[in-house]
This record gives sequence, structure tokens and C-alpha cells, in this order.
Amino acid sequence: MSQSKKKMLSSTEISQAFAGREGEKFSHILTVKELALLLRVSPKTIYEWKQKGYLEGTYRQQKKITLFWRDKAIDRFFNSKDWR
Repeated sequence: MSQSKKKMLSSTEISQAFAGREGEKFSHILTVKELALLLRVSPKTIYEWKQKGYLEGTYRQQKKITLFWRDKAIDRFFNSKDWR
């Protein structure tokens, strides 16, 4: 696999990062505020990334409620070509 196609974080590494206390702190399903806290950005930034499509496939929205699948969002953040 070439350097440009190599994932920066594997699914195993993502799972291991949440195996201990962090897994208790950040559940598998996150609100916008929780994802922002995890990624150390503002909720406004999460909304901007969502609008730009950077987080496509990582969330489900029902009316005003948006919930993110934690591991998918982390994978997308670290491994998507959109972020490079």
C-alpha cells in the first residue's frame, strides 16, 4: 500500500483508544457537543464540517438532533482524503 493510501489509524487502533476510561467517557454514540469535545474543536466547527460533507456517513439526523457514531467519525477525521 502506498504512503498516500495508507490509513493513519486502523479500526483496531481506534477501538484500543476507547478500551479504558476514554470508552466510559465517550460512548459509541455522540452528540455534536461530545464529538467536539473529543476532537477538541468547537461545536460550530463540527456543524461546518458536517455541512461541507467531511463527516458524511458518520451521523444520523432526526429533525434537530444529530448523533454521530464515534468510531466512524474518528476514522473519517484521521483517514479521509478530505482532511489531507
